[in-house]
Amino acid sequence: GKVHSNGMVTTCFVTWSLPLARRLRHELARRGVSAHVLVIDDGEPAPPRCMECGGPHECDHHIVPRSLGGKATVPLCEACHDRVHDKEGGGRLDSTAALTSAALQHKKARGERVGAVPYGQRLAADGVHLVPHEGEQKVIAAARELRACGFSLRRIAAELGSRGFKTRTGRVFGPKQISRMLAAAHVLVIDDDNNNGAR
Repeated sequence: GKVHSNGMVTTCFVTWSLPLARRLRHELARRGVSAHVLVIDDGEPAPPRCMECGGPHECDHHIVPRSLGGKATVPLCEACHDRVHDKEGGGRLDSTAALTSAALQHKKARGERVGAVPYGQRLAADGVHLVPHEGEQKVIAAARELRACGFSLRRIAAELGSRGFKTRTGRVFGPKQISRMLAAAHVLVIDDDNNNGAR
């Protein structure tokens, strides 16, 4: 330590651990000791904080319950961990339904579209609005023409398959998919002149 002209001694501690430095500063201040605690950065990341409130990390919460084989965890403080596990009542916040609902509300709050994009439509560049999908609209138009000719749903599916039309996942159409497709309210008619109109 260094002796000052007034007789006080200043001590300097050097550590590589931030948590140790905090405890050391607290203990020295409690004892009334004037000291400097230097922390040498060894490239270690800062200790994790609660991902919900930013408070001190006290619990590791399993994203997927351990009973279901979950291993990945997120840092939480005790209060947030209790809320997730509903220790105060009101419904578990980590149930699948609660997590899905929260994710959908978060997307809605950001102005994003939620829900499936219907066949024959695609998401516009803004990520919110729907616009006609030209290729899928041709499939719908062909299915409607075949239905108008008296084809059964099963026969329409077979005919679309023979023409090389596939579902979004690359499979052949089934009767239920044809039924949903024909029930779609908005169909874009694409003619040879590339003039589009609603039908």
